[in-house]
Amino acid sequence: MDKKKESRIKIKAPTILQKAHEKHETNSIEIKKPKGVAGRKKKPVDQKESETVVLKLTIAEYKVLEKKAGLVKMGTYLKHFLRTETDMLK
Repeated sequence: MDKKKESRIKIKAPTILQKAHEKHETNSIEIKKPKGVAGRKKKPVDQKESETVVLKLTIAEYKVLEKKAGLVKMGTYLKHFLRTETDMLK
């Protein structure tokens, strides 16, 4: 800093700062909560989706599926379609 800026800085009297600091320390109480586990709960084994199915499609079939899925991922779209529109997974 240059001398002009230094002369503009005003510092409160040290006794005022010390009193404020002491007051803050005596009035503050820190309460710590026990740490929990972050994230969601695990699914039961019977509801866990762990198996994979791979499909081979023609380019034309892929484009049709891509258009129908829209912004949703194709796997999500197919899974939803199979669960709601067919009885294949029941």
